Order: sequence, then C-alpha cells, then structure tokens
Amino acid sequence: MRAGEFDVIDSIIETSGRRDYFDFTPAYTPVEASIFFRKDISGIIDVASAKGFPVGVKTGDQHGDQLKASGVTTMMFQNNEAIIEAAKLHKINVFVVDDPSALYLLNKAGIEAEFRHSAPIFRDELRRAVRKGDAATLRTVSEGFAAIEPDGLKQIDEKWFGRTINRIGRYLTYAGYAAVVAIVLIAGLAVWNYALRKSVLQRTTALSKSEQRFRQILAASSKLTF
Repeated sequence: MRAGEFDVIDSIIETSGRRDYFDFTPAYTPVEASIFFRKDISGIIDVASAKGFPVGVKTGDQHGDQLKASGVTTMMFQNNEAIIEAAKLHKINVFVVDDPSALYLLNKAGIEAEFRHSAPIFRDELRRAVRKGDAATLRTVSEGFAAIEPDGLKQIDEKWFGRTINRIGRYLTYAGYAAVVAIVLIAGLAVWNYALRKSVLQRTTALSKSEQRFRQILAASSKLTF
C-alpha cells in the first residue's frame, strides 16, 4: 500500500502511525486478540506475564509495538500462517494473533488441542483504508459498502463465519419429544388406573357376593335343630 501497489486495504486497524500514510473508513466490526500458548505452559494471563517468552507476532502488526513497549521479546513473521506453522514445528510456544484468525488456522493445522489462550488482551476495530489524500477512492469504498443491504451483509457473514446453530429450535424439538413422552406416560397411567379400578370393583363385587352367600349359609345353619 505505501509503495502504491494497491489502492485499498481491508481489515486494517487505525493507529497514529498509520494515519501518516492512510485515510480510514469508519470501523465496521470489532476484533479481539489474545495470547496463545502451548498447553504445558501456565501463568500467562496478560502482557506482563508473557515477559521472558519469545512471542510470535505478524510483521507490521500494531500489537508488536505494544508488546515491545511493555518489555516483551517478539519474533516477527511474514503473516499469521507463518506463525501457526512455526508453532506447529515447535519453533515458538507463544504468539499473539487476532482470535478469529488464530482459531481458524490452529484448527486447520490440526494443533488446536495443543494450545490454550488468555482472555483478550487487545480489542480493536477493523476498517478499510486508502492512500493518504485519495479522497475519491475513500468515498467510493465507503459508499460502496454502505450500499450493501443488511441481508447481503448477513449472507457474506454466514458464508465466511458459518451459520449460527439454532439452539432454540433444537430445544423446542427436545421439548416436543418430552411432551410426547409425557402424554404417552399420562395415557398409560390413565389406562392402568382404569384397569386397576375395574379390577378392584370386580373383586369387591365378588367379595360382596361371597359374604352374602356366607351370611345366608349361617342363617340357614342357625335354624337347624339337632
């Protein structure tokens, strides 16, 4: 961008140093970055606790300057893919990458189970930018993205980030199954209760008849003379 090879850069974070070279659009989405470290390392919770570890950072990433200013030793890599590849080869054990990129690349490399991460230590906002003073291109970019309908943006997000799992629908399905089971159980209990009452009534009737016959036999016996 600074050499004039490109007109627009996306997913860039505005910093005081970059304002000397670029003009920025308004922010369009937040992004967080955490410290990722191998699972056999403990105690890394913030920038201060990362001191003493060589920390992998992408060249040109504003987080590199922030880490250096805090006394953290950094190892610079050309891009995030190079950082994850170095982690896979055990060349580095600690690195700082924005969370979405890190999680995607760790899973892609099949080493996500080998790493843990801190709570987010950097929170930034992504923007688009053009070369300093290129007002026409900046306006074109800003107006172009602003013209995309919300449904279109949603489709783009779903394409790259995937669709949200419909938990409510799943829970409703489970609730439906539970309701069916409850209805079956209630119906079964009603049938069993009816059968039990019928059986008790039949036995009561039979006992009543037996008692009546017994009384008749006693009465007849008391009239006999010997």
